[in-house]
Amino acid sequence: MTDSEKHNTPPKLPLQFFRWFCRPDILEDIEGDLVENFNEKIHSEGMKSARRYFLWQVLLLFRPGIIDSTLFRNQMQYTMFKHNLKISWRILRKNKLYSSINIVGLALALMVAIYITLWIRGERSFDAFHPDVDNIYQVMRHSRFGDDVYTGNAVPYLLGDVLKNDPAIDQVSMASDGQQRSTLVVGDLTHKSSGYYADPEFFNLFDWSLQAGSQPDLLRDPSSIMISSSLARQFFREDEEILGKSINVDNQRDYSIVGVFEDVPYRSSLQFDFILPVINYRDRSRNNLSWGNSAFQMFVRVDSEEDLPVIDQRIRRAQDIHLESFSSEIFLHSFTDRHLNSTFRDGKLVAGSLSTYIAIFIIVGIFILVIAGINFVNLNIARSLKRSREVGVRKSIGASRSSLFGQFMWESAIMASAALVLATVMVIAFLPQFNAITGQTITISDFSFNTLSWLGVIGGLTIILSGVYPALYLSSVSILQVLKGVFKPSGKHIGLRKGLILVQYVLSLLLILGTLAVHKQIQFIQQRNLGLDRNQVLSVSITEDLNEHFAAFKSELEKHPGIESVSRASSSPLDVGSNTYSVQWPGYSGGDEHYIHVLRAGPDLTEVLKMEIVEGHDFKRYRGTEQPKYIINQQLQQMMKVDDPVGKQFTLWNKPGEIVGVVRDFHMKSLYDPIEPTLISLSTEGGLAYMRLSGMDLEHTLDYVDQSYQSFESFFPLEYRFLDDDFNATYKNEELVGKLSAMFTFFALCIAGLGLLGLAIFISVQRIKEVSIRKILGATLTDIILLLSRDFIMLIVLAIVIATPIFYWLVGYWLEGFAYHTKIGAGLFMVSGIGTLLIAFIIVGIQSWKVATENPVNSIKVD
Repeated sequence: MTDSEKHNTPPKLPLQFFRWFCRPDILEDIEGDLVENFNEKIHSEGMKSARRYFLWQVLLLFRPGIIDSTLFRNQMQYTMFKHNLKISWRILRKNKLYSSINIVGLALALMVAIYITLWIRGERSFDAFHPDVDNIYQVMRHSRFGDDVYTGNAVPYLLGDVLKNDPAIDQVSMASDGQQRSTLVVGDLTHKSSGYYADPEFFNLFDWSLQAGSQPDLLRDPSSIMISSSLARQFFREDEEILGKSINVDNQRDYSIVGVFEDVPYRSSLQFDFILPVINYRDRSRNNLSWGNSAFQMFVRVDSEEDLPVIDQRIRRAQDIHLESFSSEIFLHSFTDRHLNSTFRDGKLVAGSLSTYIAIFIIVGIFILVIAGINFVNLNIARSLKRSREVGVRKSIGASRSSLFGQFMWESAIMASAALVLATVMVIAFLPQFNAITGQTITISDFSFNTLSWLGVIGGLTIILSGVYPALYLSSVSILQVLKGVFKPSGKHIGLRKGLILVQYVLSLLLILGTLAVHKQIQFIQQRNLGLDRNQVLSVSITEDLNEHFAAFKSELEKHPGIESVSRASSSPLDVGSNTYSVQWPGYSGGDEHYIHVLRAGPDLTEVLKMEIVEGHDFKRYRGTEQPKYIINQQLQQMMKVDDPVGKQFTLWNKPGEIVGVVRDFHMKSLYDPIEPTLISLSTEGGLAYMRLSGMDLEHTLDYVDQSYQSFESFFPLEYRFLDDDFNATYKNEELVGKLSAMFTFFALCIAGLGLLGLAIFISVQRIKEVSIRKILGATLTDIILLLSRDFIMLIVLAIVIATPIFYWLVGYWLEGFAYHTKIGAGLFMVSGIGTLLIAFIIVGIQSWKVATENPVNSIKVD
């Protein structure tokens, strides 16, 4: 069999299932038709569609007339099979309330499980479209400065030659270490896009599908460019020849289009609309050909995973041997982990935020399925008194325990199947809302065969785990006890029922507490004093023309009453990417390298960002000076071990200057990371303009900014961002988790509430005679409600006691990932506990009130 024929084989499990149930005399003919239709679907609609179609056809064939009757040992068993199926359906229809509660509860749980499965599948499928992705690795580096270890993916250009000469490395590709945001122009059409600089091997190592262009010719000419199909549609007609056409980049240079690639898939960790030759990026600066400058990403394909330790050993010190007083470790990191597991702290791989949250939601899904399963078990145990007579009669006329067990399992299967169908309908109906919450683009086509198989496994496990115990319990009813009228659930079964309710509410409380904790941490992040004011701060990219007239641009902006102050900086103050160990100060003896972050800033930046100067003063009085002036943060002052740093000399990149001030520590990274030593250098350079707005008449203020910008820069359109939006984007995973947690917790409470309602209804009906007698003897309405609610309330109180230490340990582990986090106090437990008690009391209380207000005479008359 050829590789192509193997690839076109129908899905294995459905085919085996069909061969198992189909009659032998028609098996060969029907299987031939199925395979023929499957192959036709492959050619017309693709493999995924063909596999779904094959599964659907097999399911449609599972019907009387085609099912092999020899699957059943004898005709009696076949008859009993049909009989049990009919009886199960009739019983479910007769007990509509309990059946509905179980089906809706299971449907909600399965819906949550499906959504979690789809979300996890989407996150874990990033970069999986590359055929050899398991053999692709990104080159990364640990850099040690004193006791601190920093890990990143920026490495020197010269490292590429070392990697290419390694015999165990099959291919090497390099690209710029960050995206380039550029303005592309064709004729009168202008479009702002993001791209990378990369070498020709970038399209050999990765699978970026080409629509036009020849692989050997890509990106070898410095004047060439490759664009995406969406960019091609922006600039050219569909019938127009694109290759060889000219496209201008940033009003600096014309490039010739040598290739068009399909739009980069959504689930790619590398996102770009164009690619320029990496040689142009390399030639920007002479430092790029130095071992001391790390400004490139590198990717390699290895022959075998077994070679990794050997490769890591050979390249580990490749940079150190060319530099003095520099300690680093170069290593290979799996490209499949780039999206989920690329978080390093102190030189060690730790669970990234997304991978951690995936594990959390797997647990959440299990919790919710367990809650729904407990509802099923509890309701069936509670109904055992009513079903006992049925079981006794069936046993007395010859029904075996196995046949009774089969009947009860069929009831479970029917309910679980109905729940799965209802869950699937709800998932499809609310898919747009789920995509809006998660930011994903899940479609019905994502319901692949593997996904459907997982859902089948989940449904099957739900049937087995939820249905086995009630089926065993009901099928074990004693005939003598039933006929004597003395059958009642034993103490251990009542204890089991209470235990399951306890487990259910422990899980529900953990979900509630977890949701509240995530919400509280998000609030803490949003309200945290960052050491600067990020609100109402606008940033604008400074182009070459704007840079030449920045003073005039700044003066023009400050004339508007809606703009309070304007300055410039080399990077966002909330993400200071520039760093160095090339620093000195009086008293520094060397031998212990120090790693600091560097922010180049204009004279007014501290005013724009409302940074607090705790010693000395800001840069205003040094406006126009050419002598280096520095402001340090408190962490850098502590590292220097200087009590009065103002006026002291500080050398940065071999340029001695004066420290003029100390700024209060501000967060120049996310709250996951501690505040680190940072230096602000007075500079007339910087690619970003920052302006503080008054917040009044924002629309007209933004129009004025646009007009002022266009008066100095006519080529590039204005692009601006608010600093608080950049800050919030850093914590998009936490916000997503907060939204999903709240949604799933709501469903968990609905499921638990449905189960509690079902039990409250059943127990109140069972105790209606007792309630009536108590009323006749003088019991008040309050006494009756408390009587029927007491057991439930006590179980919830016990659940609070059990859930509290478990939650405290779990949330402590999660919060350890943040260098700065909220405190979990008693208020959180009180809110969740009181809220859960209140919900339970309302559900049970309403039903108890209905029973307590019944006429006791009518209740006593009922047999």
